[in-house]
Amino acid sequence: MHSHKERFDYRGRDSVVVYVPRRTTSGGAWIGLAAVVLAIVAGGTTDVGAGSSGVPAVVHSPGGLALRTQADEASGAVGQLADNTTVTLACKVDGRAVVGRTGTADTTWYRVTKQGATGYVPGAWLSLHGADTLVHACSGA
Repeated sequence: MHSHKERFDYRGRDSVVVYVPRRTTSGGAWIGLAAVVLAIVAGGTTDVGAGSSGVPAVVHSPGGLALRTQADEASGAVGQLADNTTVTLACKVDGRAVVGRTGTADTTWYRVTKQGATGYVPGAWLSLHGADTLVHACSGA
């Protein structure tokens, strides 16, 4: 891949160096660059593993979504997330299946912290725009 370096200032932090594909590069290179930029914007790093800030997602649940103590709808709620709220996914676990907005059962739950409360929300009610692969498994889960 032919590329050149460009330096960007991101949120007042030290500059970020990005290798930008030249115009003759295939569309696949641009998709790869977009994924890296998304990871940088979301968490300040391309490693969305331990110690990073996580991956953004949007709640799509007309009645809101409970932030639960465990990856199970029967567990206690520690908070409530309104429809169209953006949350940051810290990690994911396998939990009880939930049928969400698409009508398909999903067993993936994500740990999030919102307004000081940390808990789990079902992936069935979130929009990740294909970024699920960037979210690592919760340690000890």
